[in-house]
Amino acid sequence: MYTKTSPQPSFPNFLLPFEGELKANNPWIVLADLIPWDEFEAQYAEQFHASLGAPAKSLRLALGALVAKERLQCSDRELVQHFEENLYLQYFLGLETFHGDCPFDDSSLTNFRKYLGEEVLGKVNEAVVAKLERLQENQQQEDEPDPPKRGSGRKDQTMPERVAVDEHGEEESRSIAEKEIPSEEDSEPAPAGKLVVDATCAPADIAYPVDVRLLHRARLQSEALIDELHAQRPSGSLKPRTYRQKLQHKWRAFIKIRKPSRSKNRAMQKILLMALQRNMGHIDTLLDELGVGSLKNKSLRRLWILREFLRQQLEWFETGQSPPSRIVSLAQPHIRPIFRGKANASYEFGAKVSLSVENGFVMVHASRFENFNESGDLIEQIREYRRRKGHSPASVHADQIYRTRKNREFCKRHGIRLSGPPLGRPPKDEVHKKERQAQAKQDLGERNIVEGKIGQAKRRFSLARVLTRLAHTSKTTIALVFLVINLEKALALGLGPFYFLFFLLLSKFKDRKILLESRPEGTSAGFLRWFCGLVPKSTQSLKPALAA
Repeated sequence: MYTKTSPQPSFPNFLLPFEGELKANNPWIVLADLIPWDEFEAQYAEQFHASLGAPAKSLRLALGALVAKERLQCSDRELVQHFEENLYLQYFLGLETFHGDCPFDDSSLTNFRKYLGEEVLGKVNEAVVAKLERLQENQQQEDEPDPPKRGSGRKDQTMPERVAVDEHGEEESRSIAEKEIPSEEDSEPAPAGKLVVDATCAPADIAYPVDVRLLHRARLQSEALIDELHAQRPSGSLKPRTYRQKLQHKWRAFIKIRKPSRSKNRAMQKILLMALQRNMGHIDTLLDELGVGSLKNKSLRRLWILREFLRQQLEWFETGQSPPSRIVSLAQPHIRPIFRGKANASYEFGAKVSLSVENGFVMVHASRFENFNESGDLIEQIREYRRRKGHSPASVHADQIYRTRKNREFCKRHGIRLSGPPLGRPPKDEVHKKERQAQAKQDLGERNIVEGKIGQAKRRFSLARVLTRLAHTSKTTIALVFLVINLEKALALGLGPFYFLFFLLLSKFKDRKILLESRPEGTSAGFLRWFCGLVPKSTQSLKPALAA
């Protein structure tokens, strides 16, 4: 059966939902209360002059815009359109009333990435994770039954209390004194919790670096610099010969070859290297005549890149060995080839990110464009965990590359269990052998959480291809991705303030049996009291409460 819909009403007669009020359970409303905006306002304001320039945008507007862009997975221009259409997004960005026009344009997001940086975003992520862990701990404490009282005397508040650890290895409570980091020589608190570490590569938005194509682009850029310098000379001056038409004819004939042989590739490389070397000589002659100030800052930066690129290519052509810190992109010279040894791609081109997962939340330790061994970051990651938690982790879950002798000795000295088989011969006892196999299987399952976070960052968010072109803005994007992942986890777990107040309200009802035996009253408040008695503290099922 088909029912014909009513015609579209006119625009003035269109009625708004929610009658002019925002819903408190909207994700944007919950996220706005989870991020501590005021804690980093002073650090963000230090980057601007007190009296010079136009008034800068607030931290909430700048950080909120970047978080919204990453969460919506849209472009900078599309974010402006989302702002004009979404009332909840305007509230998230700190606006007090509805605005028909966006207070920033799409180009402002580039400045937001420059001013915030990975350091500020790292501190924001750490503060958000600490706040979420406190909410999670309070929720767990409210769900558990009250422990029996032992004595009536009050404890000294200055002395550290004993840390209780549940069966999952999570800390339930700790005093302020235990927040301080003791030295390694002093007596350390008991290890607790789990630390999962791993490293990944965030590929940059560049084409696969083929040396012949890079030499061709370098030749074109050098010719553009010659044209820029020659335009500043007196009229009638002879322009240096670059043989660009002849070289362009050879290049077109080369790219028509479907699979050029090694000899043809090397011959074309030699031709382009000689042309680039000749053009750089012409540029040096023109600079001696006109001065270095004749080039703009952008052109001068391009000249420095071309000189270093030519030096590396000449060294590689003569020796046959790849030079260290090889430039693989003229537009982004900070990118380096990173060897990963994977089946689909042995080399990746981007930033290598070292990260850890604590209690389901991701912490970014370092992001560098140079290739490095991630095993050297394990000790520092454990120390950062100690700084945040007040104690070392009970176990560290990592792959084989982290199980170096230095890391094993450090973990053994601090009572930390490092995942993986221990050194020495395997035990011959079948019981110990099965226990070791079961432990290895459990460790593998624990370590899979970091692989899931990396997959989420690359499939759901923008870590699979970082579109920002500068080095510091790329690191900002990487830190922003994992901040948004932690916020999304908070929404999935219901750790927002509104959800927390709801669970706190439910925990106040102690005697549920009386409420179950009673009938609901006619008022809405009476029905709410009766319904709250049906919800058990464990929030797992209604069967234990109904059977009571």
